[in-house]
Amino acid sequence: MATQVKRSHDSSSFDTSNSQQNIQEHMSQLLMMGTKKRRKMMSQVIDEDSENIDNDVGVDVDDNDDDDDDDDDDDDDDDDDDDDDDDDDDESSENEESETDIDDYDDATPAQAGVIEKLSLKNFMCHDSFELKLGPQINFIIGRNGSGKSAILTGISVGLGAKANDTNRGSSIRDLIKDGKQTSRISIVFKNEGQDAYKPNEYGKKIIIERKLQRIGGNSYSIKNEKGKTISIKKSTLDEILYKFNITIDNPLAFLSQDKAREFLTSATDKTKYGYFMDGAYITEILKNFEVTTTNINELKSKVSHSEEHTKICKQNYKEISKVYNAHKRNDFLRKQLQIVHGKIYWFNAKLIKEKLREYENQQMDYNSQKQKIKDEIQKLEDNIKDKEPEKVKIMQEIEDAHKLYETKHNTYQQLNNKRSDLRSVAQSNKEEIIKSRNEIQLHEKDIENRKQKMEEEQKKLHAYQGDSKDSLRESINKLNEEFHQLESEYKENKNQLNEMNLSNNSEYQKIMQLRRESLEHLQQINKQLSESSKNKPSKYDAWTFRMPKLINEINSIRDWSGGAPVGPLGSYISVKKEYSNWKILLNNIFGKNLDSFIVTNEKDRRRLDQLLKKHGVRSSIVVRKHERFQYENGMPSSDLITVLDMLEFEEDIVRYTLIDLNFIEKTIISKSTEEAIKNCKKSNVYNALVLLRRDSGRRVSFQNNTLKQDPIHYQYQQQIKFLSKNQTDYIDELTKSRDEERHTLNDLDRKLRSMKMKFDTEHHDLDVKCKEIARRIAAIKHERIKIQDKLDEEVDDRKIRALEIQINEIQSHIQSLQSIIESLEEENNSKAEEFQNMKPEIEEAKTSYKKQEIVIEKIKDKLIEIETALETSRDSIKHFTYESAEVQRKIDKISSKIEIGKPQLIDALSKAQEFCEEKDAPIIPEDTHDSIAQEFRDIKNQLEEAENALGSSLEEVMVQVESARNKLEAAQADLKTLSDTQYKLDSELNIRLNYLYTTITISVEDAKRTFERAMKIRGFKGSLDFNFGDKTLKLNVQTKKDDEKRPVESLSGGEKSFSQIALLLSIWKVMNSKIRGLDEFDVYMDSVNRSISIKLLLSELKQYPKSQNIFITPQDIAVVGDLDDKSVKIHRMSDPRQD
Repeated sequence: MATQVKRSHDSSSFDTSNSQQNIQEHMSQLLMMGTKKRRKMMSQVIDEDSENIDNDVGVDVDDNDDDDDDDDDDDDDDDDDDDDDDDDDDESSENEESETDIDDYDDATPAQAGVIEKLSLKNFMCHDSFELKLGPQINFIIGRNGSGKSAILTGISVGLGAKANDTNRGSSIRDLIKDGKQTSRISIVFKNEGQDAYKPNEYGKKIIIERKLQRIGGNSYSIKNEKGKTISIKKSTLDEILYKFNITIDNPLAFLSQDKAREFLTSATDKTKYGYFMDGAYITEILKNFEVTTTNINELKSKVSHSEEHTKICKQNYKEISKVYNAHKRNDFLRKQLQIVHGKIYWFNAKLIKEKLREYENQQMDYNSQKQKIKDEIQKLEDNIKDKEPEKVKIMQEIEDAHKLYETKHNTYQQLNNKRSDLRSVAQSNKEEIIKSRNEIQLHEKDIENRKQKMEEEQKKLHAYQGDSKDSLRESINKLNEEFHQLESEYKENKNQLNEMNLSNNSEYQKIMQLRRESLEHLQQINKQLSESSKNKPSKYDAWTFRMPKLINEINSIRDWSGGAPVGPLGSYISVKKEYSNWKILLNNIFGKNLDSFIVTNEKDRRRLDQLLKKHGVRSSIVVRKHERFQYENGMPSSDLITVLDMLEFEEDIVRYTLIDLNFIEKTIISKSTEEAIKNCKKSNVYNALVLLRRDSGRRVSFQNNTLKQDPIHYQYQQQIKFLSKNQTDYIDELTKSRDEERHTLNDLDRKLRSMKMKFDTEHHDLDVKCKEIARRIAAIKHERIKIQDKLDEEVDDRKIRALEIQINEIQSHIQSLQSIIESLEEENNSKAEEFQNMKPEIEEAKTSYKKQEIVIEKIKDKLIEIETALETSRDSIKHFTYESAEVQRKIDKISSKIEIGKPQLIDALSKAQEFCEEKDAPIIPEDTHDSIAQEFRDIKNQLEEAENALGSSLEEVMVQVESARNKLEAAQADLKTLSDTQYKLDSELNIRLNYLYTTITISVEDAKRTFERAMKIRGFKGSLDFNFGDKTLKLNVQTKKDDEKRPVESLSGGEKSFSQIALLLSIWKVMNSKIRGLDEFDVYMDSVNRSISIKLLLSELKQYPKSQNIFITPQDIAVVGDLDDKSVKIHRMSDPRQD
């Protein structure tokens, strides 16, 4: 059985089981212990009378006992000693420095791989398009504030994968895209030659890293070869390249931005300096990783303890069951048979599992096919929705147009219907007259019969009486006949005139009716606007189509108009003063299309705006005009005249000057009358004069070239007013005033219509009365003639017979006259009927037309409903299919789960079956079932049990128990060994790595100290880095030429302090060893002397690292600094910022 390997811990080893100590505390103790050990060793060698030697110089590293020369807080005397330097210390440091220089200058040529050759920025921060070629070693970038020089380090960091908040330039990558642009590109070209090249066969001599930033959507990388071909788009590839070239982007000291440099150079405390050093040397990150590893090791130890207890229990169980197994050595035949049948059970189960798995796999294929079909259906539905949305907008516009056409057709039908009703009324009147005339003819025909009978009676009389009264009676009859014919003619004329009287034929009446309909429509429109304004806040674009707000929103969303955003429509920037509100309609007509216009300042913006107008279906003109002002006051009329300019208020001056150019509003005046306008337009600086006549008309008067011109101005008073309302109250007041005026107009029109109707009814009644009077007189004449004729009939002579004949003839003549009247009326009725019938198709056509239009509207609405229903159905279908897809996926997952469960079961069944017998030894026939095999198993088992009753248990049970106990024991032992070995390896590896880290830290500290001291000597100073690992502080002590001893760097002047901080940064860079480093505005807090010395320090120190590339950014010129002609130094001068 495997046992856990125990190992003891010495004082320098880290015990992971000690929960009271973490990695960082342990490392701090090691470092402090190492310092004390080293001091003790040094004290044995150094003579007490010799001068104090700076322990930071010439430290030996051996057996992990090399520690920093930083003292604990308890060793105050040693701290005092460390602050003193003598000539021996200088000589030792110089010797060591010379050795370091020799090592560093083995190869002074620049790096052939991993340095940036060129940086390109497009639409990045303040740059439209920027390109910079860098030197392989030291680069100084000089530029005034605002020239965009700081964007260089930011561009390199972001281009190589840094986040926006790492650059202190914004919280999001999108903040780095230039204002008004949607995308930005950063391109970085790396040199890729020599032994350190990254996959030169694939990338060639250059590697191009390109990062694309987008405001909308994700950002992307493109890693290209020297020919520009994209090799990879993965961030992991970029990380691999940076690791190969030893370029650190996430290290806070690799690229110091303005803010980081300011913080590091001016405001860093001892603790933050310590943090900078630990972060720059990656020690903080390594210690955090060690903490995580320690936690894992402790968890593993707990598992080892549990595993030991479990192994003991398993071993005891195995011993007990083995004793029982050894007692079973007989009944082999029954056992073998039982084993075969037992195996047959597993082989049968394996067969069933195979069949079930095959069934599940077929179902899985069906469900996957079904899921793909559902996915295709969802895609079709989404495409269908995308296609139908524009069609829905189009149909809504068709409905609006169809409603307008319906109103026109319905009005036409109403007019025709009214005319037809008038025809029907005339025809009915004529019909009644015809019936009356026919009744009269029947009476006359009876009278003729009576008179014929009298003639027969008179002829029988033999004698006739003579009398002188016949002539007078005949004369009376002749006079009555003349009057009868005259009245009959007059009756026909009046009757025709009565029939022709119809208000629908009166043009003035129709004109007033049309005005009434327009007034009513306008009143309804005003009421609708009032209702909407009470519910919703009115928009300044209500007077235009619904497309205008969408257009304005898109115009305002565009940020890169070259001459500023377009201004328009002009009417939305103009308001009419309250005291001139009654002139609004006239001014609206005078300005016309100019109120719809937009203003841009250049041709480029005009073309762009024109595309937007076409896109939104807005028909507006575009005025190209610079935003310039001019003096117009000297050309205005005298102050006693009111100009159109005086009547208006403008939200934008450019709108005022544009209307002055287009409409001469500063020279156009208003007058109360035409006479006053004629008088005023002859005055100086008056271009024309406007007169308001009625609400729907006005007049323009002008006097040019000694010629007086008067032009009428007609317009629809209910047209949309395209002026701006100051606020919602003014807007509602204007609508209320318009509503009251419209009501007054509607009442006036109704009074006129009533007056015309009353006049018509009076004339119609008078003419009807006159016709009836004539008819009564005609009837009276007929009666009088009959009476006279009766007197003539009393004579029995032949004259009486002749008189009767004449009377009969006259009655017949009158009958013919009545028949003529009937024919005339019938002819008129036929004419009216024909006209009536002719109008019927026209009316039917008009009715059919507007009904068809109703159908068209309904069809269009049906289309809209159909599309909306289709869209809703598609969306519902998508939801349904999405749910169905989820259900199918659930079934797939369920089946997959069953398959995943079934496969191990199959393997387990096959494995167990093979443990009992081979498949050929236990053949399965079609008649076999679970029950039959189980019965067979029970029969054999019963026989075996009868033979094994003495033992109390079957061999099979014991074998299973033995096998189970053995497997559990072996598994427990294997787990314990694995856990113990793993714990031991991890413990050992952790301490090895901790010792290596300890060595690395001490070496890094010594390297940093030597670099710092060497840097301070360039200025003739002495300096030291004092690390306190207990307090986690780093103190900089400096001794200037004027000082007798070292003192904290905080007590130095600003320039000396900045110089010291730069020396510290170089020390950290030495430890960090990054291929590319950058520092922004490192010298802004230095005077010229310290700045010059600091730059010389940078040049001197960085020449020792020829394989590194360094980028320094400064707003000041460095021409006064020497040693800049070296080929390793390249100076870049940025262009001055543009003056906008």
